[in-house]
Amino acid sequence: MDNQNDTTHETGEQMAETKAMQEIEQSNEQQAKTVPYARFQEVNNQKKQAEQALNDVVTTLISELPENLRQLVPSLPPAQQITWINQAKTAGLFTTQAPSASPDPQRPIAKPEVDLNNSSPFAMMQNGYK
Repeated sequence: MDNQNDTTHETGEQMAETKAMQEIEQSNEQQAKTVPYARFQEVNNQKKQAEQALNDVVTTLISELPENLRQLVPSLPPAQQITWINQAKTAGLFTTQAPSASPDPQRPIAKPEVDLNNSSPFAMMQNGYK
């Protein structure tokens, strides 16, 4: 009987030892996966600086747009806003054209005004005036 108790006792010790080894391995794996806090802060600060730089670029691009067209820029993350603004500029969305004197350049609406005060009588008759 003593022999059976010894083998049961040994297997219990072996099981406890195996369990302890597994816990140590899991602990080592978790420590290998963690990032030191100083490194985290460094990466986090770099990310914040990059985001601030993108926000500055977006602000600059929007300030270069005509005032009446600034409201057309959608509310997107900064990187996507930059892409949208560049594509809109390329497509000609923000270029303003000078209004033409008439809707149809072949048929002008308004005739240019002629100063008749210093015109000769012949020039007045030629323009249809007496």
